[in-house]
Amino acid sequence: QRIYQFLMRAYEGTEAQYRKTFNVYPQGAYAMNPSEWLNELRKLFDLLATSMRNDYKCYNGYFVIIGNPVDTNILPNVTWSFNSVNDQQNGVEVQYSIGAISGANKYSIISSDLIPQGELILISEMGKYEDFILKCKERLCSAAQVEIMHQTRDTLARYKKYLEDHNNALASDIVKYSHGPRCTFFDYECPSDCKLGPVKKLDRRV
Repeated sequence: QRIYQFLMRAYEGTEAQYRKTFNVYPQGAYAMNPSEWLNELRKLFDLLATSMRNDYKCYNGYFVIIGNPVDTNILPNVTWSFNSVNDQQNGVEVQYSIGAISGANKYSIISSDLIPQGELILISEMGKYEDFILKCKERLCSAAQVEIMHQTRDTLARYKKYLEDHNNALASDIVKYSHGPRCTFFDYECPSDCKLGPVKKLDRRV
């Protein structure tokens, strides 16, 4: 709930300029089927996301859609990579699921019953390179929650490929952080070695 309240305060700081509504029921004159109508919701997110990119001149990164399961269930063609129900069966109790959808932009989905029903929150994840490396130093570790660690690992790989494909000057720097967990970073000293080793840390399941 504290995270949700933080997001709402941050949204108010944008003067609430990014807001759209969507009726989940097709209009009476709509000639296509309900599934095609729900696909229009993706266009709505693409419109908002593109507006945010253009307004802030941030053309890299991706977007995160956060909502209650009642609301995220209407999003079309979501690929769920982590489901809270399955992980509870493995002895890890969490309150969210993680998925993704494609469109004009990249979208990650976080579904949690801690979020009020009737709204979906769109977040732009376009921080500075230095901020991302700082996140890696916090999350690429056996002490981090495994789903967050895996997501950070995968994001780092995509980020590295993007920089290399575009001949970005940072491509030579990100290589220094691409050899494993944070204990392999040249500028990080682990205060408590977990003894798992670099490979097991990033491939662990729990």
